Amino acid sequence: MMDADIVEKVSRQVFAKYPEVANTRPSVQTVGAGGNSLLIYKGSGKTANGITIQRVVRVVVSETGKIIRMSSSK
Repeated sequence: MMDADIVEKVSRQVFAKYPEVANTRPSVQTVGAGGNSLLIYKGSGKTANGITIQRVVRVVVSETGKIIRMSSSK
């Protein structure tokens, strides 16, 4: 499992870029043999015309807390 401080640090960066998932707790999974972790944030936002859309942000993080990859889906 990842250290809570690392998850908090990564979460602040994710929330700054994707405010739709702000204040959500990510699910954390271990991926690969290198000690990397996958954090998945789920939230929702509204489009300009008022339609609600789901946002999923996936972040691969090294064991030291460095963000390796970040992607989102709408």
